[in-house]
Amino acid sequence: MHNNLKRLMILSIAAIGVQAAGCGETTLSSDKLLEQYCRDTNRVVKNGECACEDETKIWKNNECVSPDEPDKCSDGTHKCDNNRVMICTEGEWTVEKACEENETCNNSTYRCDPNVQETCEEEGKHKCDGNRVMICTEGEWTVEKACE
Repeated sequence: MHNNLKRLMILSIAAIGVQAAGCGETTLSSDKLLEQYCRDTNRVVKNGECACEDETKIWKNNECVSPDEPDKCSDGTHKCDNNRVMICTEGEWTVEKACEENETCNNSTYRCDPNVQETCEEEGKHKCDGNRVMICTEGEWTVEKACE
């Protein structure tokens, strides 16, 4: 999925280049557009994708960092992670509250909201609920898997 998102972004940039060409501007090849995009984000093209020049680093939070480097954050900001409300304290994410089994971390309010049992009709159908994959089983949505 992650590679598909990258490709979609690159194709979107290519489409903008083609659209601009219709306005009398110069047409750029998709390779040139990719190269420009990578350069604009301080990366290089490797195997047809943007990558960090230093192969020991990964692209995270819009910069090349060591894989074991923790996420940077601004003090007082919140996020949901693995059904926990996280708060940034002194530049690092810490657990503010772990949601109970019958709750879900709300990505908008950063609170643990009670799960509301919804009914469903199509057996085996899937949907996302916060950071969980739900499946329709015997007319009710149940948690199939929690995502990180």
